[in-house]
Amino acid sequence: LFDRVSVYSRFGATIAHELAHSIDAVGILFDTTGTYNPWLSPEAAGLYANRRRCLIDVYTAPTPFGNTHDGKKTLNENIADLIGFSVAYRAFMDDVGSEASVQDQRDFFLSYSQMYCEAMNRMQEMALIARRSHSLNSFRVNNVVTQHPTFDTLWECNRYDRGNHLKNTCSLN
Repeated sequence: LFDRVSVYSRFGATIAHELAHSIDAVGILFDTTGTYNPWLSPEAAGLYANRRRCLIDVYTAPTPFGNTHDGKKTLNENIADLIGFSVAYRAFMDDVGSEASVQDQRDFFLSYSQMYCEAMNRMQEMALIARRSHSLNSFRVNNVVTQHPTFDTLWECNRYDRGNHLKNTCSLN
């Protein structure tokens, strides 16, 4: 059986990820009936474009093996990952309320991260970058959790002590 932290951090984030595709860079082009009908106002579309550019910049970075990760190619999945994590975290916090300790919140981050454990070599990494629409799992974890507003406080870290591509945050709110 899964504990409450795991249910929210793993299942909740996965379900919210899939629902978030309705508002990713392709999803925003379709209305509630699935018909092509871009619905963002010009002002909202401009803000959304700025946020997309920020995410592309954050996710276009060197990989652990020195390959280059393509943030543009993985944009829609990155948007869904960020929204999915955020929605699941918010639901978890709403459920546990004032009972949530710092450790409970840290456990949420750890449980989410453990979903994406993988080992690979340089060639496998290159193949995944070439074929997958999702980011490498290390990016799916590091970029998602460090974008969350509670990360620095929970982990008592300084954004400026991180690697270059982890310093920037891109608000999707």
